[in-house]
Amino acid sequence: MIEKKDIVIVIPVYKKKLNEFELISLNRVVTVLGEYNIVFVAPMNLKIEYGIAFKKIYIERFDNKYFMGIDGYNA
Repeated sequence: MIEKKDIVIVIPVYKKKLNEFELISLNRVVTVLGEYNIVFVAPMNLKIEYGIAFKKIYIERFDNKYFMGIDGYNA
């Protein structure tokens, strides 16, 4: 059986700031899935201004090339 601590909610991010609806969605994710680990996957050069508002969210950084388009995402 999979333990809740073994489940990770992965959210790719590439914007410095989120719009109102994206923030509402992110709040909902934290409310509904906050018992699981939540991880932003972000490029190295992105300064995330909204992540600090969500203390339960971790950030994993990857080379910028993986966020340049579909080929990068697929890699």
